[in-house]
Amino acid sequence: MAAVGPDVPPIKACGLLTDADVEEALGLLDIPWEERELIEFGAGEECTWTHARDGEDVEGLAVSIGPGSPDDFAPGATLLDTTGTPVEGVGAAAVWFGGSDRGILSVVQPTSLGYAFARLELQRVDLDDEGRLETARVIGARAVSRLPGAAPAARDLDTTTLEHPPPDQAAAGFVENLLAREAAGEWTRGEGLVATLEMFLGEREADDVLVHPELASYEGTGIIRMAQDYLALEPDEPQHEAVRALLDRLVFSEERLEAMAGIGPVSAGLGAPARRSGRLPIVPLQDAVTDCAAFFMPHVPPPGISTCLEWRPTNVPPGGEPGKYRVFVPAPGLPQAGWTEDDYDNGLTALEHAASVLERLRPLPPVNMIFSVFVGETPLASAATPGFGLPCTVTLFPKMQDEEQGAFQQTIAHELGHCLTGENFPAQQAVGYTLTKWWEEGVAEYLSNVVYSMVDDEWRRWLPELVDTEQAAGLLARAYDNFAWFQEVATTRGTDGVLDLLSVLAHCSVSGPEERGDCDGQTIRDQAIGLGQWPGVEELYHRFVQHTTDEAVRDDGGRNMAHWMGELNLDVEADAIIETGRFVTLLEPWEMARHHLVVPGDDFACVEYEVSDGVLASARRGAPGNDIIQGPWSDALQDVFTGEMVLVASAGVDGGELSVTVRDIVETPADCDPTHRASGGGCAIRICGRSSFYRSRGQLPSWLEQMLPPL
Repeated sequence: MAAVGPDVPPIKACGLLTDADVEEALGLLDIPWEERELIEFGAGEECTWTHARDGEDVEGLAVSIGPGSPDDFAPGATLLDTTGTPVEGVGAAAVWFGGSDRGILSVVQPTSLGYAFARLELQRVDLDDEGRLETARVIGARAVSRLPGAAPAARDLDTTTLEHPPPDQAAAGFVENLLAREAAGEWTRGEGLVATLEMFLGEREADDVLVHPELASYEGTGIIRMAQDYLALEPDEPQHEAVRALLDRLVFSEERLEAMAGIGPVSAGLGAPARRSGRLPIVPLQDAVTDCAAFFMPHVPPPGISTCLEWRPTNVPPGGEPGKYRVFVPAPGLPQAGWTEDDYDNGLTALEHAASVLERLRPLPPVNMIFSVFVGETPLASAATPGFGLPCTVTLFPKMQDEEQGAFQQTIAHELGHCLTGENFPAQQAVGYTLTKWWEEGVAEYLSNVVYSMVDDEWRRWLPELVDTEQAAGLLARAYDNFAWFQEVATTRGTDGVLDLLSVLAHCSVSGPEERGDCDGQTIRDQAIGLGQWPGVEELYHRFVQHTTDEAVRDDGGRNMAHWMGELNLDVEADAIIETGRFVTLLEPWEMARHHLVVPGDDFACVEYEVSDGVLASARRGAPGNDIIQGPWSDALQDVFTGEMVLVASAGVDGGELSVTVRDIVETPADCDPTHRASGGGCAIRICGRSSFYRSRGQLPSWLEQMLPPL
């Protein structure tokens, strides 16, 4: 009696290859995925795929799979009028029958259900016989590994490292321009400071200094801070005295301002404010003459003037310390550089309002705000923040005249934010601006929204920057656009929480504005470690990444990120994953990743994840953005999904790695389990018969039985 084949229901051959396999077999991977239209024909246990373009089948392009035969392995066996050639590396044995425009690969695969025989026919007129064979070997090995009972073969998937080139730092602002040219070897730190400060003073053309004609930020505080750091930490550098001389012309001490405004013993009876020390300064008039000449140098005022500024006191807080906040403007009759009385009133109002709000958060130092008359490629504004109770000097430059009233006032609030952090966190600030700008600018911009919650200048200015840099640069590599991070902190823990966070950051011993103690040798690694010491910060940062993905970050005025994304016509950026493969993202400390996984049609993706220690990952259904949110965020990552999914990851102190492997794209969730793949399901044996793919040992010729391993 002849041996009976294994009791395996008929196989759905169309399930032995995924769409990605077929696209690879037909050479479609180099065309856009939306143009890879496949036509599938299934009949019995055979399946054929072709490709259509512009509504018509592409000639000479097809792949099919169906049951094979032991006869294919007999010596001298022929198919397509050619004799078979043994092929290594597929199943237990394989034979290739090559033709002029197509070839057939016949494979035998031992399984727990019996020996499975399959034929894969590949028609590719664009390849030679060797090319068709190599493609058929790869695709055929995948197909037979999916037959029921087969041990799944290891599949080689392409590995892609998802990287984002760092943004052009030279275009971000004056500081980034200086650092970029320094990194390129075009100048030293001192030479860059001299060039930039001379540009501020109108003594050097912007074209000679800036890599890009347009900058994202025109604030001068960072350059002032870097110059102060240079003077404190690099006393032996050759540009030391040049930097000091230039800085003295841009940042006027309180004593110099008072002398230039005629505040002294001779004017004490004319309403001069009482000094905080209880006395008035005695400043040589010759110094005032020199300073007035320097202040108005671009405009060449009449020589010998010693009273060239007019001071205006504020009333903050009502009944508080007189003269703590003052505004200095060019005296009447002297060049105003375009400033008007409306500008002076606008500035005074902004100073009063910002000071009254910020004083409720933390103590502010005395503030002297100056309307400068320097022209050229000047900043909008700058702040010099010595701390230790010394006055904070805020300078407004004529470039501010182009700002609308709301932006004008919020910029002043930003500078007073620097005054607040400089006064209350001098040890953290003393580490050096190049390491601390990520929080100094982010907090100052956040505080400007606390003061002017409905102006929202921070969203308009910096949201496009955040969208561009979010995936390319982590928290510690950003600056102004970190306002959104600190708004997220405040939403959860309040403004006190923001300032409490600053208290744990890296710092050094400092006893005065020009004494830096053990500041030398600090690195960005110290900033990363310091941030990690704040309780719960890793989870809060991950929630921030989720909220930016959902456009859900909210500010003090109640408007959220979604409003401004729509207003500015921006979209949340994500790495698209639409094909099989392994996708690896390397995360530096306090960086994030965002992936948008898309499964075409009604198919399902089989996904595996590797998340290193120190990395948090979560996912939800739907695409990035606020319009369509189809489910909550979950830390339990789905290994099978359909449609769209967005996956985010965030790294803490030590950074880490996220790996996403899309192993297959299949028709049903069960197909992600190789033992169920291509099964006939509930097909009854008595109705459907047995699969033609399988043979028992007794059905094999003795010579073939000796070639194959036992089951």
